[in-house]
Amino acid sequence: MKLGEKIKQTFGYIKTLWKTHPITFIVLILATACSIFNTLINGVLYNAPVIRTYGNSLGIVLAHFLLWFILLIFGVFFAENVINRDRLELRLIISGIFAVATFFYSSILSGTLFFEKFFDKLNKAIGNEHLSMITIGYIAILFLLSVFLCYERLSDRFSFPDYLKGVLSGSFLIGVIYCVVLLGIVTLTFVFTELLFGDFEDILEPLFCLVTGMYLGGAFIATIANSEEEVPKFVNVLFCYVLYGMSLIAYVIVYLYIIKILVFSKFPSNTVFAIITSLFCFSIPLAYLNSDKESGFIGRISRLLPYVFAPLMILQAYTVFARISQYGLTPSRYLGIAFIFFEIVYILWYLLKRDKLKYILLFLAGLVFVLTLVPGSNALSVPKFAQEATLKRLLSEDVSALSMEDKKRLRAAAEYLRGMDGGEEYLKRKYPEEAFDFLKDMEVRDEEGLRRYVDYSCEATELDISGYSTVSRFSESVYSGSEDVDYSAFPIKKTSLDSEYYGAEEEETALYFDATELIELMIGEKLSTDDANEPLKYVEDGYTIEITHVYISYDPLSGDVYNFRIEGFLLSK
Repeated sequence: MKLGEKIKQTFGYIKTLWKTHPITFIVLILATACSIFNTLINGVLYNAPVIRTYGNSLGIVLAHFLLWFILLIFGVFFAENVINRDRLELRLIISGIFAVATFFYSSILSGTLFFEKFFDKLNKAIGNEHLSMITIGYIAILFLLSVFLCYERLSDRFSFPDYLKGVLSGSFLIGVIYCVVLLGIVTLTFVFTELLFGDFEDILEPLFCLVTGMYLGGAFIATIANSEEEVPKFVNVLFCYVLYGMSLIAYVIVYLYIIKILVFSKFPSNTVFAIITSLFCFSIPLAYLNSDKESGFIGRISRLLPYVFAPLMILQAYTVFARISQYGLTPSRYLGIAFIFFEIVYILWYLLKRDKLKYILLFLAGLVFVLTLVPGSNALSVPKFAQEATLKRLLSEDVSALSMEDKKRLRAAAEYLRGMDGGEEYLKRKYPEEAFDFLKDMEVRDEEGLRRYVDYSCEATELDISGYSTVSRFSESVYSGSEDVDYSAFPIKKTSLDSEYYGAEEEETALYFDATELIELMIGEKLSTDDANEPLKYVEDGYTIEITHVYISYDPLSGDVYNFRIEGFLLSK
C-alpha cells in the first residue's frame, strides 16, 4: 500500500472503531464533548449571563465528567475485548459495572457537587499519593490486558512481533498526521482571528480538543484493536535500521562509560539507572521486532542483544542499592528494584520461550497489580515499612554518637515519613515531639532535597474596591541566602496597577505586614492551591491586603523558611 493511501486509511479508523468497539466510541465522544464544552465556558461563552451565574458549578461538573469518561474508556475497551462482539447485552452489563465504579472513584478523585462532603472525606482518608497510585495501576493493568486480548483475537493473522510492528507503524503515522493537522489548525486560527474576529486561544482550544479526542484518541485505540497488516517501507527502515542503529551506538557509549568507571574508580552517576532503563525500554523491544529476521547482521545482533544488555543490570542494581543504603527505600527506588526484576524475567523469557513472549504482557499486568493495588506490597507501603524500621532502630540508639551516614539515614527517614499523606499526624502519634529536636541543629544538607514546597494561588476575579481610594499591586520575596528577616514586620511596597510585571516601579514601603500567622498556616499545610477559592484578606494599619499568591519553601523538621513570596493587591482608603 502506498504512503498516500496509508495516510488516507488513518482517517477511516474512527469508522472502524464504531464497528468493532461501539461503546468505547460513544464514551470517547462524551469525553471529547466534555473537554470542548469546558474550553467554551472558559473562553467564547465566558461572558454569557448563564455561564457567569453557573459557570463555576458547571466547570466542576464538566471536570468530574471528563475524568469519569477518561477512566471509563479503559474499562469499556477492556470489556469489549474480553466479550465477543455478538454478545452486545453482556458487553453493556460489564460496561455498566465499570461506569458505576469509575463514577464513584472519579468523584473521590476530583470532587463533585453530589455528596461533596462525603467524597471529600474519602479523598482525605485515602490520600492523594494512594489515589494517584491506584489510578496509574487501574489504567496500566486494563491497557496491558486489552492489548493482549486484541492480539489474541488477531493471532490467526499476525505473529506477535508483526502485531507490535503494525501497532507501532499505525501509531507513528497517526502521530505525524496529528501534528501536521494541529499545525494547520494553529495557522488557520491565527489568520482567522487576526483578519476577522475572535480570540486566538478561545477558538484554538475547542478545535484542539476535537482533533485530540476524535482523531488521535480514536485512531490510536483503533490501531491497537486492529493493528496494521502492511508496514510502510520507510517506517520499517525507521524502526529496523535508524532507531535500532542509534540504540546500538548507545550500548557502545555505555560500555565505554563502564570502562571509565573501572579505570578511574569513580562512583557511577545518579543518571546511570535512568539511562540504562531507557536503553532497555528502547532497544530490547526493537530487538524483539527484528529477531524474526533469519539472516543478516540485524537478525543476528537482535538475537544476541539480551546477552549484551544483561551485564548492565549489575550496574543498575548497584546504583539503586547504593542510594538505598545511603538514604533508605523510597517509592522510586522500590519501583527501580521491581523494574530490574522485570528485566531479568523478560530476558530469561526471551531466551527460553521467545515464541510465547506475548504472555509477558500478563506478567507485567500482574506485576503492576502487586506494585499499585495490593496492600502491603505496593510502592507506598513497602518504603513506609522500611523507613519506619530505620527510624525506630536509629532513635533507639544514642543519636549524638551516630555517624554522619546514620544521621543522614535518620533525617531522610523522618523526612520521608513526614512527607507522606498524613505523615505529620502519624509521627506525632508514634513519637514524642522532642524525639526530633536534635535534627533542628543538625547540619545535613544533600541532594536528596530536605525541603518542602507549598503554594497558594488564585485569581482575584471579583475584587471589592468599594470604600477605597487607591488600589495597587505588590510582590515581595525573600530567597535563600538573604539576611535574617523579621516576618512579624514584613515590608509591603506598592506597585502601579498598569506596570508590566509585579515589582516594577516600586514606591516607598506602604506598611509592615505580620506574616507569621500566614507562614504557620502554610507550613501546617492548612492552605494550598487545591483549597484556593478566593484571595486571603488581611487588614493592617488602615490597609486591606488581598493576597492572591503565596509560595514558601522550608525545612519540615526545623521549620526554617528558605524562600517566601507573596503577591496580591493593596487597598487603601
